[in-house]
Amino acid sequence: MQASYADQRKKPLEFTVGDYVFQRISPTKGVGGAIKKKLFLKFVGPYQIINLHDVFHVSQLRKYIQEPSHALKIDNVQIKDNMSFKVKPVKIKDHQSTQLRGKTISMVKVV
Repeated sequence: MQASYADQRKKPLEFTVGDYVFQRISPTKGVGGAIKKKLFLKFVGPYQIINLHDVFHVSQLRKYIQEPSHALKIDNVQIKDNMSFKVKPVKIKDHQSTQLRGKTISMVKVV
């Protein structure tokens, strides 16, 4: 029953040369760094499709409907082969130390 409900709501994804799309990305923070994905970008773009190749799955794209009032500019984002990018801290906003079971734990708020 759940499969039939999901199949009814599923939309086929089709793109042609000349369409504009957003590309899904996933942020990384370095080795072993925890990351809060809630506030990060999920899609970058829009990019125009100039040719079609089997590079990544079509589910990684979202259709963009062009509108002149949209002004979307992103700083130079370097996307890796695994569709992720590295987040660099800008500055330290606040620093705090707390005692917990005899240990001193430093907490830093980074922008």
